[in-house]
Amino acid sequence: MSLPVLGLFAWRYRHRWLSAVGRLLLGGLPIAIAALPFCQLHPFSCPVIPLSSPFVIYGRSVALVPQFVAHLWPASIKANWIYALPLLGVVLWNFRCSVSITQFIERYLVALMLLSPIIHAWYFTWLVPFAVATRNWGTRLVSLSVFIYFALPYGLALGLESWRLSAVQYSFLWIPFVSGLSYSFAHRSMHRSDGSA
Repeated sequence: MSLPVLGLFAWRYRHRWLSAVGRLLLGGLPIAIAALPFCQLHPFSCPVIPLSSPFVIYGRSVALVPQFVAHLWPASIKANWIYALPLLGVVLWNFRCSVSITQFIERYLVALMLLSPIIHAWYFTWLVPFAVATRNWGTRLVSLSVFIYFALPYGLALGLESWRLSAVQYSFLWIPFVSGLSYSFAHRSMHRSDGSA
């Protein structure tokens, strides 16, 4: 999840390649150490992410963009990897356009929330430190509505088999987030255009 942020730190030092490579190696060290318990010597492999798991391949939980794509293209429900492509596009664009680390991380995490096929309630907490700096209304509003996610484990505790929110619950979760994001990004764009006029 944090690899694009590590990539940004290396990108910022791309003209001093030794420093960029050093940052990548130093930043990747915790990931490498954490992967060690998953590694096998014969044959050598470190399956940190179980790529053959049905949960990874086509698992869905309270997704936003994947939910709409599945209505238009039903076959997409069997291929979660396709959402890595637009996320990669956002990350690459973000490398070029972000003026601060805070802006980069907030944009990346917002894209991750919108594109991810699997969302858990605590994912939204990743945005909170950056919303403090940017005053993003999407994070403010979702902090009031995200509790609706816990209807899912409650339903399982009652013996319900479905891991789906009702249409009303789904709307109650996502509409405040998307509305707040739209307001914040429009407000920032308006202020940028006023400043340049």
